[in-house]
Amino acid sequence: MFKQYSIAAARNRLPALVHAVESGAPVELTRCGRPVAMLISIGDYRNMARGPDLWEAIQRFRQETDLSDLDVDEIYAEARDRSPGREPVVPEKSSRLFAKYATHTVGRYSLAG
Repeated sequence: MFKQYSIAAARNRLPALVHAVESGAPVELTRCGRPVAMLISIGDYRNMARGPDLWEAIQRFRQETDLSDLDVDEIYAEARDRSPGREPVVPEKSSRLFAKYATHTVGRYSLAG
């Protein structure tokens, strides 16, 4: 858990807060009791700013996980509903509306196929 200070209190204790942050203890700043900012070490900031490297994460996952043990068919066996679906029904009004707009021209572009 990190320490919490109001902005006014933090202003008066800034050097001590910077030392705390340098030693790895983030500090939350509040205004009227609501969190508004965090003080973090430069190392933590650089790690967050750099963001995760997807390729490194993929390579690490491949090294740590034995994919040959996975049975993909078993994992996804019940993911798809294999029962027959129903026939689509297009209401008469919708098909007339489509026919009307499919032959119109908007500007110099025709909506007809």
